[in-house]
Amino acid sequence: MSGERAANPGLELAVSVIRDGARDQPCPACGDRLGDCRVELRDVELDRLSAEISCAACGASHLITASPASEDGSASIQ
Repeated sequence: MSGERAANPGLELAVSVIRDGARDQPCPACGDRLGDCRVELRDVELDRLSAEISCAACGASHLITASPASEDGSASIQ
């Protein structure tokens, strides 16, 4: 999906938002900050996207889902 991201600035923005949201979160596997994590989009739908976040410290991967939380433009990442 990375080639598709280059052609779609909206997907690049989504990856950036996910990365920024994860930056200060601890890795569930090692506890280190996810600051330099790798984000790979897996599934993009109109109201939801799934991405895999890989910890730079230990390499563990975690699947997350992001979706709009409300009409005010905020998002929920799980």
